[in-house]
Amino acid sequence: MEVSVDNSLFGLNTKLILSQPVVVIVRPGVVQLWAEECDGVSWSGLRSFSLSRSGISGSSSMLYPPSGLVYSPEHDALVMSLIDGSFHVVYDISFAPTTEPPVGLTTQPSFSSSDLSSISRRIFIQIEGGPMSHGEINRINGMVSFGGFPIVSWAHE
Repeated sequence: MEVSVDNSLFGLNTKLILSQPVVVIVRPGVVQLWAEECDGVSWSGLRSFSLSRSGISGSSSMLYPPSGLVYSPEHDALVMSLIDGSFHVVYDISFAPTTEPPVGLTTQPSFSSSDLSSISRRIFIQIEGGPMSHGEINRINGMVSFGGFPIVSWAHE
């Protein structure tokens, strides 16, 4: 079943996708998705995706543990934050999971892993009150959706 949703923030008319449950497993440098084999589903089994180093600080690494997961049904995407302050997105969870942004999203700002990571860094610098050395890490200790994605909140130190 699909329901049309107007998402004016990203300028997209997207579909709300109702699908089978997906288990998310996060290991250092890797996010894995597992879905049970069922009739009428596009994929099943285990899918693994390597995370990339964001480079938002000198201490950034894709090996840090996760600090938050948010699923956006409007975009059918999983957004994950790591403790180093980086964000990583897996798109098209219901049909063909990938870390590559869909063609329609590549022209939209603020939804790629690198864009979200850069926004996180800029907010950290602004809140901390000024210039930070590239070695200073914006350690995110928890990230949750606030009023529905794309609005998220997090605690950092």
